[in-house]
Amino acid sequence: MRHWSEIAILSFWVLVCIRAPDKSEVQPHADMLEGVLMGGGRPVLVLPADWTGETVGNRAVVAWDASREAARALHDSMLVLSDDAKVWIAAVDANPGETGYGQAPGWDVGAHVSRHGYKVEVRNEDSTGRSVPHVLLDLATSCDADLIVLGGYRHSRLQQSVLPGVTRTLLRTSKVPLLLSH
Repeated sequence: MRHWSEIAILSFWVLVCIRAPDKSEVQPHADMLEGVLMGGGRPVLVLPADWTGETVGNRAVVAWDASREAARALHDSMLVLSDDAKVWIAAVDANPGETGYGQAPGWDVGAHVSRHGYKVEVRNEDSTGRSVPHVLLDLATSCDADLIVLGGYRHSRLQQSVLPGVTRTLLRTSKVPLLLSH
């Protein structure tokens, strides 16, 4: 079990910790967060403004979309996961195939994570009309997760300015700490 203060000590070398914007704020430090994430070469742990938890990384939901950013986030999450963490690999609306997610979405990466000693469950979630961030938040709530891991800001700034992306939506609505990597 990692206490958040232990993570703060780790942050000096390998991790940036930042508070998420309050819901009443107009995302005042989104540009700074985006700059650190995309230009700093380090993962960013974002703690919700109203978060009161004491531990991070005992029960983690990994948002898996088979992207480079998701793979990086998964790797970076091993810095903060407790040795006996329970990890849910969550692929939302994944289509099995020769490319992208592969024949069994999430299972290959789930096997990789389990080889590191973590208890793993692969969840292929159907959005059924919900947005991807809401599917991830619902899963995190049902699993009592204390961390959501995802590749941050995968789409271009122009696309993000027109359509709210997964990263920005989770930054505004998550009650659980987020570990973002790019």
